[in-house]
Amino acid sequence: MVRASDTKKGVPSLINSMSRLCELCDNKEDDGTLCLSWSRLQAEGTAYDGFVVKRTTFATDEIDAALDALDPLYVYDVIQPMGLGTTLARTKVRRCLIGDCGSTYKYLGLRMFSYPWSYNSSTKMLYALNTKLREEALRLDAKAKADFSVTLVNCMDPSEDELKVSWHADSCLEHSSTIGVYQRIIRNEKARKEEEPWRIRLRVRIDAEGPRRGTPEKEECHIPALSVSLESTSLCYWMLNEFNHHHQHAIQAGSAGRRISSTHRVARREGHTANWILSLGRDTIVKPNWKNVARTLDIIEFEWLRQWFIQGAAHASRLASSWRSTIDELAQFWLALEKLEFSRIRALIDATTSCGDDNNQHTSRRSRKAYARVFSRGGLQAYDNAISDIKTRQTKRSLWAQRESDPNFWHAVASTTVKKKRKKTVVFSEDEKPIINDDASLSSIPGRTFLQARGGSFSDILPYNDLETTLCDLETARSIFESLPSPSPQQQQVSSCTTSSSISTTVLDVGGSTTRSMSGESRKRRRKGRKKKERV
Repeated sequence: MVRASDTKKGVPSLINSMSRLCELCDNKEDDGTLCLSWSRLQAEGTAYDGFVVKRTTFATDEIDAALDALDPLYVYDVIQPMGLGTTLARTKVRRCLIGDCGSTYKYLGLRMFSYPWSYNSSTKMLYALNTKLREEALRLDAKAKADFSVTLVNCMDPSEDELKVSWHADSCLEHSSTIGVYQRIIRNEKARKEEEPWRIRLRVRIDAEGPRRGTPEKEECHIPALSVSLESTSLCYWMLNEFNHHHQHAIQAGSAGRRISSTHRVARREGHTANWILSLGRDTIVKPNWKNVARTLDIIEFEWLRQWFIQGAAHASRLASSWRSTIDELAQFWLALEKLEFSRIRALIDATTSCGDDNNQHTSRRSRKAYARVFSRGGLQAYDNAISDIKTRQTKRSLWAQRESDPNFWHAVASTTVKKKRKKTVVFSEDEKPIINDDASLSSIPGRTFLQARGGSFSDILPYNDLETTLCDLETARSIFESLPSPSPQQQQVSSCTTSSSISTTVLDVGGSTTRSMSGESRKRRRKGRKKKERV
């Protein structure tokens, strides 16, 4: 199997090892790509060691029927391959994600939310296929990491000389994990005598895993690419261990009929499962600090809530039974984190309130304590961090608003739903459109319609909705803070008792339990109140 070290030490041996494949190839394309049938492929000992194709040894009729029955779940995705603020595109392939409960898969700027293995009888059949592919991968290599947690099912229509899936290496997978694929080809009823088969193209690209997003490729060794024909249905192939990390692959369409492939992967769990994000939200709210609150707020909003709502009401309806409670809880976390973030901003501004040049203006006790707290949290660095976080959030919200209002996005979303071909223009219903904000000024509120439907009040959700004004206030406060003297040792001692506490009191009902974080000053007032009652 090719590795990064092979390009430095073993290039001649790798190139020489390709001679056997050259002898087996049917023909060679102009760019040097070797074309051969899957049945003649012998990749062991070559630069493509780790790619294995086999005819299935298990019954496939039920699996094929399950893949056909899942057709209503296959949709085109609207992606942003180069990131936020760039051109939107609709995929050439319809697909859906099935896997462990709460699993997701992110690619090209879009997070896919999975249907659970237990969703219906067809997904249960794919779980049985998942087990068979894992067992076969372990037979091929006993050390293979093949604990497949999701399958991305792709449905591709036939065509000629077209890359249905362009060159890529699969991303968001556990390192050095195996990929197992089962393919079904539904042949045309009026098939031609000479049909072009579907092909998988392979090429060596060191450290290829994940999207490159326009970054220049590393200098590669000159090993010819492979084009392996997949003439037969009921074929399986595996990319074992590090193969995906050091190779790219593409799918070239054929005219033999529609192709459905079930691609089983070991998806990365950290950052990509419901349990992970819910745990992060709970931990941040129970033990808040400024840095973690800002980070978690951005992750929940931009990596989860906006990713959910941008895919439309029809998408939300199909996945409601599996994801509704998770999205509800994330929305509540988002509201609580917004309030905690406002508390942070309020504290930074309070630290400089009544601290002007007027000597007759006395500094309030609240301001002195706020000033001492900010000083203990880094002083000017605390202002710089807050300003940087607000600017980043402002930019992302602006780019998401552009994505939601992009005419190309509306056109692409409308075409994600498959309709029967008619001469008249197809009119799509409201539930096929994305849930987006009807007022651009409220674009900072993800899932506004969703939250309003559950009785959410937005009058005080975003106390600093105008981020431009907030930035001006923070920058002004920073300049004032910079001119102030350091707090006295007594003030620093007071502030050190409250640095681990949150700035304000936040009460949130999370999963039926009440989480309360109280400032040190609030606790002190409460103790004094109890003592007064006792004396009375």
